Amino acid sequence: MRSPIITLKKVRSDAVLKRLPEDKQEAILEYWRTHPIKQTVKWLKEGNITTSTDALSQFRVWYLTRKKYEERETRILDRIQLYKERDPSLTNEILTKMGEFIFNEIAIDQEDVKTWSVAQQVQLKRESQAMDRKKLNLELRKYKDQKAKIKKINENTKWTPDEKQARIRQILGTE
Repeated sequence: MRSPIITLKKVRSDAVLKRLPEDKQEAILEYWRTHPIKQTVKWLKEGNITTSTDALSQFRVWYLTRKKYEERETRILDRIQLYKERDPSLTNEILTKMGEFIFNEIAIDQEDVKTWSVAQQVQLKRESQAMDRKKLNLELRKYKDQKAKIKKINENTKWTPDEKQARIRQILGTE
């Protein structure tokens, strides 16, 4: 199973309507299209699903938003697959950037500021994580280099313990 491009918040364990099977969720919304909300709540109660009008309204927003994201994701993945078929030399990194660009383009075309904002936040987080990884790798390389130099100093039999300590402090920058 592929991971979604943008994920919505994890469904809470007490979110009864959101945890129902997909076909049941669709049936609820279909029933609601032709009946008032209070009658829909009553109909659900008859089917042993207890909810409120507020919870039902929130469920509808969540469901439609999720469907919108799934539709966009499908469009994006279809376009990326098309590009990949046209040019097999495209790397995953390039395809990912293309997907982000397409996603942003769709959000802007549909004047969906919230989705565009979320996509930008995801991109900034990725860039921040990449910088953190790069910094960590540099620190690790520095540590290994210092460790190797300290080992050479400790193996040197010509220097006194005080000279060794002084050189180690120089390497560690603690002078």
